[in-house]
Amino acid sequence: MRRRTYLLMAGSAGALAVAGCLGDDADGDDPVEVVDAFWTTWEDSDTDGYLELLHTESSLYSDAEEVIEEVGEDALMVQEGVEWEVESREVIEEDDEETIVEDIYRWDEPEVSTLRITDHYILRPEDGDWRIYAIEQIDIEEIEED
Repeated sequence: MRRRTYLLMAGSAGALAVAGCLGDDADGDDPVEVVDAFWTTWEDSDTDGYLELLHTESSLYSDAEEVIEEVGEDALMVQEGVEWEVESREVIEEDDEETIVEDIYRWDEPEVSTLRITDHYILRPEDGDWRIYAIEQIDIEEIEED
């Protein structure tokens, strides 16, 4: 498991509060790489890169832009001690107008709980690249520790 942080952006979708990242920067051609890059920018507190991966017509974009403008780089904040591990990240639905990437990951917040979370990232094309339009939290399951 890797040490990770919470995203604490007031006004952003609730699903953003419990997401993680895996990969390197994306060029927008591969929806899974876009989701990977989204969380890498969050983890690196790269507010410009973070916004670039959001679809500009989405409420996620306008909410994030507003919070970043008000709070600055502290909009992407760190909470120590949280660990997570991605169990799977894959495209589950794809066409020319919309793609859905499903994330299933384990989220461990010491002294609180361990969760298995399923999120769907809805991506839509913008200027020839896939961008995150919405995030839907599909399931949260508390995992009993042995």
